[in-house]
This record gives sequence, structure tokens and C-alpha cells, in this order.
Amino acid sequence: RELAEVNSSLWKDDRDAQPQRAEMDAWLDRELAEVRPSDEPPRPVLVFSHIPPFIYDAHEKDEYFNLDSSLRLPLMEKLRAHGAVGWFCGHYHRNAGGIFRNSDGQELEVVVTGAVGVQIKDKEGGEVLGKSGIGGSTIGDEVSGLRVVRVGADGRLSHRWQTFTELKREAAATSSSSSSGLGR
Repeated sequence: RELAEVNSSLWKDDRDAQPQRAEMDAWLDRELAEVRPSDEPPRPVLVFSHIPPFIYDAHEKDEYFNLDSSLRLPLMEKLRAHGAVGWFCGHYHRNAGGIFRNSDGQELEVVVTGAVGVQIKDKEGGEVLGKSGIGGSTIGDEVSGLRVVRVGADGRLSHRWQTFTELKREAAATSSSSSSGLGR
């Protein structure tokens, strides 16, 4: 598996960091040049960033929580052409995501993961892609959590969001079955 962590803040606004943006773009191009999607078995590429390329749809309008479409669409085309199958990100403080299909019909899944801490609530009537869609926040074991991700040998992704309450329950069940001899 290939992993690429990018500083998507440089793609969102590079006004004070144009040399760093150029350096990151050149680095990414070099890294992608080493990946051959035709390799057998294929080496899936996973991308990690803070700001997601999109929240729900690759063709959604440009707003605070996503990358501008003038960058987003060519970037996703390039990433998918080099074997990217998943792009994991945050920034939105809510769970979201969608599928980008490139011009050849290949898919790149964008997974926007809620926060380990504060979750943002949607504001009724607000623009969910922008700041006017922020309707408050909530925190606690019932809503805060993390995403568990698995990549199969075939490069397919599976993932699920789990709250801390769910993780504690799962750990207690595992511990209980192990101590009762069921795990032997």
C-alpha cells in the first residue's frame, strides 16, 4: 500500500506559502510517478489530508469546507490515474463523503471523518458546505469517535465510524469472551 499525506491547507489558500505549495505539488508528482496502477498485485494509494476535496459530491459548489473545484477535479483525476482508491480527511467535524469517478469510470472514495472531539451540528437553513451551516456543537462518548479502516489484499476499502461508547462496548465484549475461555 502507498500512503500520501498532503497539506491540503496549501491547496485551500497558498497566498503566504507559494514556495511550500510548489514544493508539495512537486513531491506529490514524484511520489505518484513511482506508483504503477498496472502492477500485479495493484498497490492501492491512500491519501490523507485535513481539508477534503469535497464533502458530498465532486461537483458541489466551492465553499469553506472543500477545495475549490478548479483544483479539486484535476487533482482527483490525477490521483485516481495513479491508483488512489481512498482519500481520508477531516475539517468538517461531521461524517460525510462520496465517490469520485474519473473519466475512465474508476472510483476514488472520499471519506470525511468526524472529529475525535467536538462534532458540529448542522444549522437548519444554513449552507452545510460553509460556515453558515454550523449550528452548534456537541461532544461526548456517544458522538465522538474515530474511523476504523481496512484495506483488503485486492485494494478494496472498508471502514466504519465508531463512537467511543461503541468502542468501549466492543472492547468489554472481547475481554469478556477471552476471560471466559471462548477466545481460546
